[in-house]
Amino acid sequence: MITSNNVFGIVGETLAAGDVMNGGTALVRRGAIAGDELHLQFDQLSTSAPAKWVEYGVPATFQRNAWGDVVFRIAWKPIGFQDSCWRVLANGVDTGIVLGVGR
Repeated sequence: MITSNNVFGIVGETLAAGDVMNGGTALVRRGAIAGDELHLQFDQLSTSAPAKWVEYGVPATFQRNAWGDVVFRIAWKPIGFQDSCWRVLANGVDTGIVLGVGR
């Protein structure tokens, strides 16, 4: 698990190849429980993607981790622009997490 602020963390990769967009990674929030939902916003830090930001909601799904029993699945496809970099906000809060998409 990777965390920047001990509230939000990533289980999995923070970098994906531009041609492998069907997978994803998982965001965790300390204290999250089944039934929780996060509103995710991705703000582009680079200039290579046509979108300046992307947003969508994700429900908690069961996956045991160091902080509990649920994760929030992040799909790479909505931000899957080669050589792009995205700051992750959850419910309007900067998580301190940056995701990158390579070639």
